[in-house]
Amino acid sequence: MEKFCINAYAKINLTLDVLGKRSDGYHEISSVMQNIRLHDQLSVEKTDKAGVFLESDCPGLPCGEGNLIYRAAVHMLKKYKLRGVSVRLKKNIPIAAGLGGGSSDCAAALIAINSLFELNLPQRELLETALSFGADVPFCLTGGTCLAEGIGERLTALNPHPKITIVLAAMPFPVSTRDIFSNLAINRRGHTTPAMLEAIANGSLAEIAACLSNGLTETAVGCHKLIKLVMDAFKGEGAIAVNMTGSGPSVYAYFSSESEGRRAVLSLQKQFPECRFYCSETHNE
Repeated sequence: MEKFCINAYAKINLTLDVLGKRSDGYHEISSVMQNIRLHDQLSVEKTDKAGVFLESDCPGLPCGEGNLIYRAAVHMLKKYKLRGVSVRLKKNIPIAAGLGGGSSDCAAALIAINSLFELNLPQRELLETALSFGADVPFCLTGGTCLAEGIGERLTALNPHPKITIVLAAMPFPVSTRDIFSNLAINRRGHTTPAMLEAIANGSLAEIAACLSNGLTETAVGCHKLIKLVMDAFKGEGAIAVNMTGSGPSVYAYFSSESEGRRAVLSLQKQFPECRFYCSETHNE
């Protein structure tokens, strides 16, 4: 095999409960995470020239040490004594948006190199490598519907989320995860992940929608009022439920059908021309 192509799917947090701060400075979380169909595309090829050669169609995206794909590929080449790879990235997932785009790209690169060079690495080893590049990378390697605990590295596969239309709103600004956690007042009550686990086990869309929550939303909204304005606008468009993903700033909403979702996109794009809206759905393959 000389070339390997792979999709890198975005993720959303159905719940995100912050349980406390650890002695190492990280926060302990309990979160149900879900892939959606919005994705980047990676094309990875072997090269005769030694090293990693990354290019992207996204202007301004770093293609060196500042990119997780590049760092993951360098690590794999060095550790397993491989010669070189060329990676082409088609970027569709908004950057620094709480949608796990960089983490998903990193996970896809690990999978691609493992397959391209027929390394046959066990999943446990790939997950350990993934964690070294970020707390969300192990989930992006696994995908589907998962409970993530610890800092996000302890994963438990769950029943697949029922199919539902999801509309995403990407804000015109990035949010610093470090800043959000630094300003967070931890709520030690009101965690919704246990109820979400029960809802997913029941396969009930109504119960799942009722349990959507994010313990970082209040802090993010305090920094960026546009987040709440868009969330309220989603409700005005008839969304079944609305939530923020990750540390923000992206928010998403459930709609009863694709036609309802696309109608909402057209309306909201006029109301908030500075934002980007995407109509997608859950992905569990």
